Amino acid sequence: MGMIDDRRSLSAGSRLGIQAIAGLAMWAAGFRLEAVQLGPWMLDFGIFALPLTLFWFMGFMNTSNIMDGMDGLSGGMNLIALSSLAIFSLVTGFGVGPITLVVASMVLAFLFFNLSSRRKAFLGDSGA
Repeated sequence: MGMIDDRRSLSAGSRLGIQAIAGLAMWAAGFRLEAVQLGPWMLDFGIFALPLTLFWFMGFMNTSNIMDGMDGLSGGMNLIALSSLAIFSLVTGFGVGPITLVVASMVLAFLFFNLSSRRKAFLGDSGA
């Protein structure tokens, strides 16, 4: 969706529809927000798990895109998030640590060009 929107402008409704489809694909792949541990209590979302998961994925897609307007903000926030996830994954053995380190390295390389005074690069919709 981002690559198509970078080439030609898509309407907001089209973008949200495609993002919802991507969120449904993530749900189908097993990435779900079904419960949250709050100290000794477990908050189970039940039938609200699917809408909350879609809202979560769509919110992060749009937040990263909106933050791209200021030099280093989106890349820096994504670098912090990816580094934290990589450390957590390596410590707990979750299994996505090496992949997140590779993506964090790519974001670090992007920041070199984004923060440079002579070379300007922006993520655009597809990068965000």
